[in-house]
Amino acid sequence: MLIPAPAHSRLAVALALTLAIPALPTVHARPVPAGFEDLASGQTERVEVRLFGQSAGLWSAWVTLDTVQLDQPAQVLEALGLSADARDALQAAIAQCHAVAPSLAETDWERIVVLYEVLGRVAPSPMVELNRAAAVSMAVGPAEALVIVDDLERSGALSGSHVIPSVRGELLARLGRDAEARAELLRAAGLTANAVQQGVLHAKAAALGSAG
Repeated sequence: MLIPAPAHSRLAVALALTLAIPALPTVHARPVPAGFEDLASGQTERVEVRLFGQSAGLWSAWVTLDTVQLDQPAQVLEALGLSADARDALQAAIAQCHAVAPSLAETDWERIVVLYEVLGRVAPSPMVELNRAAAVSMAVGPAEALVIVDDLERSGALSGSHVIPSVRGELLARLGRDAEARAELLRAAGLTANAVQQGVLHAKAAALGSAG
């Protein structure tokens, strides 16, 4: 499940990444940012590109209801001080969100979710999806995050790894589904050969009580 984020943030990320890599000729930015609702067939606009409060000035872009395509993406990235490698730029932006947060509770989780969503298109991987699920669990709640993790498990990604049952166990515990959480944590412990990880997982399972 995608969570809402301010329209300007979605558009800014889309604009910053459009055509940054050959594999991404356009970037989707849904829902439509405020001011673009009347566009039906697409047209060229002069758009102010802003990324998290920093303005790169006005740039020409082809805008439709679903996509934004910059005429000069490399120059826009340079104006924003971003690397041409979008993956590195996104990972740095995520790290910055964590670094500037006064606490876990005050972290801008909604922004981090948006960044992981875009990173998942730029450089998709099971671990990116798991990290997105973790961010969603903080921004929206564990139920929404569990949907992402369950979809990932059904895909067969990370099959045989302890990571997915470990994350599922944590999310189920937060939902108050202690018996299921305990079973998942014990399953995770059985899938890792690391003694320290096993000890942590068994301790978490024990804290949820005995199977009834």
